[in-house]
Amino acid sequence: MGTFYLAVVVIWCASILFLVARARHKAKLEQYRYRLFECRDNLFLLVAKGELSEDSSLFKETSRMINTLICNVERFSLGLFVTAYLNADERNFSDQAQTEKFLNELSSAPAPVQDVIKNFFRTVMSILHDSSLLLRIILYLRFFFSRNQSPIKHLLATNAPPVYRAYRTTEGRLRLFGQAGHQFA
Repeated sequence: MGTFYLAVVVIWCASILFLVARARHKAKLEQYRYRLFECRDNLFLLVAKGELSEDSSLFKETSRMINTLICNVERFSLGLFVTAYLNADERNFSDQAQTEKFLNELSSAPAPVQDVIKNFFRTVMSILHDSSLLLRIILYLRFFFSRNQSPIKHLLATNAPPVYRAYRTTEGRLRLFGQAGHQFA
């Protein structure tokens, strides 16, 4: 009879831990969503101040990416991101031209505009870091063997534009997944 009570206590503790972990995960997703809202608000503030044109592709692309990620933050993962990056067709000249146009506009944009857009890409990298145990392990192993800098500082200091193309491909896959009949929150 003692093992029965022990089993009940273990199951009860495990279910409490599961519920706490689930609530923490949901809270983290909301925190990401609010950080993305902040990025979007800062982008629109630049437009309101006249520092960024509402007709620029820089504004259109960035606001579209932010809005897509806000809607799909719970489905955005390292696996989806890496798969999209590896499957990106390098011969697709229109996508490559669009990426180069975006990067050229970003490099010639005023410092406040660059800061807002780079902050968005840092937020994307933070979401990937916090949602992927595998990425954290890889970064800590890299840190352990190189000892040059903290992996978290390296992740947050990563220059944002190189992830643009992979993000765009991931975003397209999320959109196709949504059109296949799945609902996004």
